[in-house]
Amino acid sequence: MNRSDWWPRFQACVESLSLERLEDLGQFYAPQARFQDPFQTVVGRPAILQCYRAMFGGLHQPGFSNLEMASQGPDGPVAVRWHFRFAVHARAEARGIPGTSWLRFDPDGLILLHEDHWDASLLIDAFPLVGRVTQLVKKKIARHAQSH
Repeated sequence: MNRSDWWPRFQACVESLSLERLEDLGQFYAPQARFQDPFQTVVGRPAILQCYRAMFGGLHQPGFSNLEMASQGPDGPVAVRWHFRFAVHARAEARGIPGTSWLRFDPDGLILLHEDHWDASLLIDAFPLVGRVTQLVKKKIARHAQSH
């Protein structure tokens, strides 16, 4: 796989991702690819695209920006840093979450493994009832850490 050709296409696809353009993203994944994030692990291109459909169905104007790539050689894995923006509904305050995706490829240059690493509590905090609970837990942990 030629990363200098792959990266601009992948970056543009992710940064302009929409519900209507999910199939464009699917072209980057192997049929048997595995996707994992803090909430789920799924296998297969259709299941991965369903995760993105659920993201668009459950959040208001979700999107990725500021993608940066680091790679281990021409055929090695790739790390992609990104910023995810969203709101929980149309009148809610927009939020942002930084994260990193770890990508491994098959011999044809398709993504075989996609592991997302990000602080899931930042997403949970955006939801009014559950968010208050996670914020209280974070404060208690911080107070405990400071006392030791």
